[in-house]
Amino acid sequence: MVKLLLEHGDVDPDSSDRSGRTPLSHAAGAGHEVTVVRRGHWGDGSICVCCSGLAPVPQAAGRRYEGVVEVLLQQGNVNADLSDDHGRTPLSYAAESGSEGIVKLVLERGDVDPDSLDKDGRTPLSHAAQNKREGVVRLLLQRGDANPNLPDVDYTTPLQYAASHGNEDVVRLFLERVDVGPNSPDVDGRRLLDRAAIFQNEGVLKLWERVDADRIFFSGLEALAVAAESGCEGLVELLLERGYLDPNWSDRIGSTQLSYAAKGGCKRLAKLLLARGDVNPDLPDVNGQTPLSHAAECGSEQIVKLLLERRDVNPNLRDRNGDTPLHDAVMSKKDVVMLLLLKREDIDPNQLGGPG
Repeated sequence: MVKLLLEHGDVDPDSSDRSGRTPLSHAAGAGHEVTVVRRGHWGDGSICVCCSGLAPVPQAAGRRYEGVVEVLLQQGNVNADLSDDHGRTPLSYAAESGSEGIVKLVLERGDVDPDSLDKDGRTPLSHAAQNKREGVVRLLLQRGDANPNLPDVDYTTPLQYAASHGNEDVVRLFLERVDVGPNSPDVDGRRLLDRAAIFQNEGVLKLWERVDADRIFFSGLEALAVAAESGCEGLVELLLERGYLDPNWSDRIGSTQLSYAAKGGCKRLAKLLLARGDVNPDLPDVNGQTPLSHAAECGSEQIVKLLLERRDVNPNLRDRNGDTPLHDAVMSKKDVVMLLLLKREDIDPNQLGGPG
């Protein structure tokens, strides 16, 4: 059908639909919708409507697209790098959909830019990395002219997209290359390990055990706090074991990893942190609340027990409002926590809240 249509002199192979997409763009994104330039029929009888938007695609037509692309690319007047209204090229759509055969066909042409940027600043490699298209990522990385480090408008690189979505095999492909920069920050200042921590991708993080130490940089102390708050203990344990982080680091509101563990009721993480000799269990946040105060207020009974077992934890410390952990437990109606605090021999039940 495509061949027949192209044989007509009045058919423009670069005609675009309302979104600016050409027939090649649709065919390259195998599995998406297809537009043709004249009314016709597919082999299975389904109708394609020309010049009137997008036409339904036969459900089983996926394998035909590579042939369609090949026919279109054989036309001397086709622009294989023409972008649509979103700035996306046929290669961009093929990379996103994982159409390796189509990616090869398009890349064989000398007039296609493998680093073409869409309106979000994303490259074909970026789309392939996010969508777990390992084969396409490998094809693009094998080229000498595809830049694996190009960030989008949010300063997010293809590697960061792969890490965010837990694509371990794709991340491994990037890390095998010495020219890939794993430490580029995005618009929020997050690097690869930050994203792995925030999205709780322990498998991605563990890949770093095989990475040269001089290529590792972790600015994500915020990420560790987020991981701690969400209960991703294994990831935090790995970070601490490798010496990436200061266990007493506090974020912009003064909360330490132990504070987040206390608020989240994460006993395993709290136990891990309290077992370290370099952890200060009484570090307050900007409001003067200590980990014990947070645990008492949230009713984290197991964390309260762990903290009270340590003699270097002061149960009578007041926050900026003059409130003690006992006051927090009483006001939050955490009766069990209140009883645990009262069993501590050095607790002062007369110090509850307000100026002392």
